[in-house]
Amino acid sequence: MFLRYLVSMPNPEIHHIVLLGAGYGGLRTALDLAQSCRRHGLERRITLIDRGHRHQLITRLHQVATDSVPADEAALPIVDLLPPGAVEILQGNVESIDPQEKSIRVDGESISYDRLVIALGSEAATPPIPGLREHSLPLRWWQDAIHLRDHLQQAFANAGQATDPVIRQSWLRIAVVGGGSTGCQIAGEIAHWVTGLADSHGVPVSEIHLLLLEAGPGLLQDCTPSMGEKAASVLGRKGIDVRCDCPLEGVDPEGINFAGERFPCRTVIWSGGIQGNPLLASSGFEVDGRGKLRVDDRLRLEAYPEIYAIGDAITFEVDGDPLPATAAVALRQGAYVATALSDEIIGRPPKPFQPRDLGLLVSLGGGDATGIVLGVPLEGSAAGLVKESVERWYVATVTRKLPLVDL
Repeated sequence: MFLRYLVSMPNPEIHHIVLLGAGYGGLRTALDLAQSCRRHGLERRITLIDRGHRHQLITRLHQVATDSVPADEAALPIVDLLPPGAVEILQGNVESIDPQEKSIRVDGESISYDRLVIALGSEAATPPIPGLREHSLPLRWWQDAIHLRDHLQQAFANAGQATDPVIRQSWLRIAVVGGGSTGCQIAGEIAHWVTGLADSHGVPVSEIHLLLLEAGPGLLQDCTPSMGEKAASVLGRKGIDVRCDCPLEGVDPEGINFAGERFPCRTVIWSGGIQGNPLLASSGFEVDGRGKLRVDDRLRLEAYPEIYAIGDAITFEVDGDPLPATAAVALRQGAYVATALSDEIIGRPPKPFQPRDLGLLVSLGGGDATGIVLGVPLEGSAAGLVKESVERWYVATVTRKLPLVDL
């Protein structure tokens, strides 16, 4: 009997791997890929490009916006997170991607690649609702959270100085538009924060009106119906005016219009969904109705198999349902792509991406949350404790206080 051994040979065509975006997925790809190359003794050039110099903890933005965590705890310097010398870090704005030439343009400079990972995240979707773009506050990035925090603090200061009760009440009325996870999280946190703000500025707590508006039939439409029902119940108990089946009709400096009603207010927070980075469509890639890329079972573009895409930049369906746009999904995809790239370099065919449903948690303010973890429903302070523990674990892994583990 003769034994045959299939010996994998390193791929000589892969020299330079470029990663676009240092969010959850992009950073995890960089960390795992650098670790794998070191473990296998592979010398490859890895470049991570991001428009900023910080890794933003998007899942903590609602806490930054309500001053419950310091802003610098939700934005970690990228250079501190990557092993020295393992990854080249480039700060700049990606202007275009040319898949035919295998190059990208960053601040006027052309950079070639052998493999590309698109992890550019998403942007707030702004439908053509009159006044929405001009008169609402988004909560998508770290800078948005800081701006919203400062705005809310100034709003209560203005209310404390107002002598006209109508003007005072307009500063104390807050509309959160969009009942997805971002909307529920920021509404829940604001409900706990505003009592202290009111006391510090000498305004009546009874005049505060926090409205959460959702166009669909219920909250958390991308989650299970039970999660949406629990969220509505918890937020309602916190004094939030939850309205569903109420599409926004218009926004102006003094309030919003919806479902034939008028809600006078000076603060409108928009959390009505996300869309893919416009760069993807402008670079000529085929995108879906939300501006996101479609990928194969190895998270690659079918027309350009040398390009991987992950996180909010893509739509990946399982049994006809798209995976949710969460940090946990982006992390799992980032870990997979790092392994797939290592396999390619070594000369081993990558295995298909197999997503794991570890669960989903949505915080609702004041240490409360709702969700499902490993198939077990959780709510209240128990769910909040698990979510906070997951957040701390993540920070410990990217700061190398704990080892990275397979997701």
